[in-house]
Amino acid sequence: MAGWRGIVSVTLLLIGGLAVPFATVAVWLHSVVFDTDTCVNTIAPLGTNQAVTDAAADHATTQLFTRVDVEEALRQRLPVGMQFLAAPLAEDLRGFVRSRAREATSSDEFAQLRTEVNRAVHPRIIRFLEGDTEVIILREGQVTVDLQRVVDWTKARLDAAGIDIFNNLAAGEGGREYVIFESPALAKVQRALVVLNQLAIALPVVAVVAPGAALVVSQRRLHTMLQIGVGATLATGLLLAALAIARHLYINGAAERGLSVPAATAVWDTLLGGLWSIAWVLLGIGMVIAVLDWLAGQLRRA
Repeated sequence: MAGWRGIVSVTLLLIGGLAVPFATVAVWLHSVVFDTDTCVNTIAPLGTNQAVTDAAADHATTQLFTRVDVEEALRQRLPVGMQFLAAPLAEDLRGFVRSRAREATSSDEFAQLRTEVNRAVHPRIIRFLEGDTEVIILREGQVTVDLQRVVDWTKARLDAAGIDIFNNLAAGEGGREYVIFESPALAKVQRALVVLNQLAIALPVVAVVAPGAALVVSQRRLHTMLQIGVGATLATGLLLAALAIARHLYINGAAERGLSVPAATAVWDTLLGGLWSIAWVLLGIGMVIAVLDWLAGQLRRA
């Protein structure tokens, strides 16, 4: 009978330990990512994050200069003897356009616009996570967002400054897609997120009930409590390691694809910072349980 109880207890502890990291992610997904108000509030700081706003401004500048051959346009406007100045003038103009674009994206109006867009787009993101890949621009493992309004906004500010070299571009014309995520494994991640969200109730129940049942079955409950603490510590430690590796791969991937590393870092840390903090709290709880039960065992033997 004692042997049977030990086997059942260990089995339940293993099930509970395995469920902990998945339950943590599932609850975070369900309460943050899949909830519009919480998600919008979580990512709201990105609207005023300098790395993100600078990346958006740089993208808008690149799009304007991609659609208009600024150097050639300046060459045509300069007298014959001064056309050699077209190249340096074009580079100076690029810097001026970038500064205007950064003024636009750093404004309170732009931050408010981002909040409104985030709230409007969130239902589409949820549908995308649930498997509808048509609601967000998605191709070859890329998720992109539409920054055309930033491009148009920058053009308007340049017009106000007397720069009309981009006037031939109609409103809404130009490359507008900015890559916010790129990974060949995107489809697999998408499916995994859907499954975890569907198990957002079941997994936490298993993570709590299984160790509790193991404690009830066990004849050495103090020792079992120690195992629960150690198991929770190891499980959340693995989750933290997985998050750290994923963050490293994501940021390195952004660098390799020419995306803004500071912006990619800000997006990751803002969106997943809460999950990272929760995992550390659970790690601390597991360690406290383990240490207290170990000390209690030492006192009993003394």
